[in-house]
Amino acid sequence: MTQHSAPIDVLEHLLQDRFSCRAYKPEPVPRATIDRVLNAAQRTASWCNSQPWQVVIASGEAKEKFRKAIYAEASSGAPQDGDFEFPREYRGVYLERPPRKRFSALQHAGIARGDRAAYAKQALENYNFFGAPHVAIIHTDEALGIYGAIDCGAYVGNFMLAAQALGLGTIPQAHWRATPE
Repeated sequence: MTQHSAPIDVLEHLLQDRFSCRAYKPEPVPRATIDRVLNAAQRTASWCNSQPWQVVIASGEAKEKFRKAIYAEASSGAPQDGDFEFPREYRGVYLERPPRKRFSALQHAGIARGDRAAYAKQALENYNFFGAPHVAIIHTDEALGIYGAIDCGAYVGNFMLAAQALGLGTIPQAHWRATPE
């Protein structure tokens, strides 16, 4: 992209190049870079301009404590108690899309089609944050209901685009009622 690219060209480039990163370098991201991502994402539109997102960036010991807690919960076999129900079913084109994308990611990780044990092990890596040096927890007050959740989704999208624009990889994940202490 050049300095004189039209804004839509820049956006299209960011969207085309964005991917869900599943391996990170261990070096921390400079605080100034994190602040720039946060400042850009803060401009996200929200219902009644409520800006209901609350953001916690966990690094170092705090991230490790959160990672251990969420990994232990995920690997315990206990049912996941989410704020929203999981999709009831995928139909039509939605049935075709997720498995193809999922298989591509699993194949890239060296996992053979049909290896359920390896699938389960790889799924748990979500809770290790794929080795990322930081984790951003974006949440909202439960009283804001679905409106708060929708606004948080918009914020997450803009957060990821801001990170992409600064050369940072991201992967969005939804977890159930878990916040770091």
